[in-house]
Amino acid sequence: MTVVRVSPSVAMLALEPHLPRPPHALSDLTAAAARGDRAAFESLHVRFEPGLRRMFLSRTAGRQDQADDLAQRTWMECWRSVSAGRYDPARAAFSTFVYAVGTNVWREHLRSRARAAAGTSTIQPEEAQGSTGPGGVAELAELLDDLRRGLAGAGRGLSDEDRAVLRAIGAGESDRGMAQRFGVAPSTMNTKKRAALERLRQWLASRGHRMGERQSPGDE
Repeated sequence: MTVVRVSPSVAMLALEPHLPRPPHALSDLTAAAARGDRAAFESLHVRFEPGLRRMFLSRTAGRQDQADDLAQRTWMECWRSVSAGRYDPARAAFSTFVYAVGTNVWREHLRSRARAAAGTSTIQPEEAQGSTGPGGVAELAELLDDLRRGLAGAGRGLSDEDRAVLRAIGAGESDRGMAQRFGVAPSTMNTKKRAALERLRQWLASRGHRMGERQSPGDE
């Protein structure tokens, strides 16, 4: 069960550039991979590798060597989770699952770089508590899918204005820019933001994501 604190960065995580969803024709391939079929998994690897590498190239400012290394680590973690039965294709698209694993690999990369800069080589207790393990990655994939469903129109209780506000938050639009676009005062815009995030929180709760004060996987 994912514990998530809904905040602007959660909405941003849902709207970040992500891998395309597999078309329906890939459903059997995804199901086979989820059962541990290595050949099916390799086929998915071939299909989604270019998008994953583009994501890492964007995050590393074009560093080909880092992007290749991060992509390789992502696929290794994907296979470990899939072969251990931690991925359910009925609950999250395979593209979302790969993106969730990639996001976790990227966060661990940033932590490792920060430790190196600080002259330490071990993970501090607070870092270990905040990391997303294999099971947590599967839950993160489900969370991302539900976030996107909610923002795409499936979210009960979310109005069209709520979705517009959340998309603006996810796109990184400033409060002043949002206030001008919606034609309201900054104080009113702040109220609209809080209300939209609260209704998003309620939507996620209705999908089984337990709410709490701990930071979500999308919060840094």
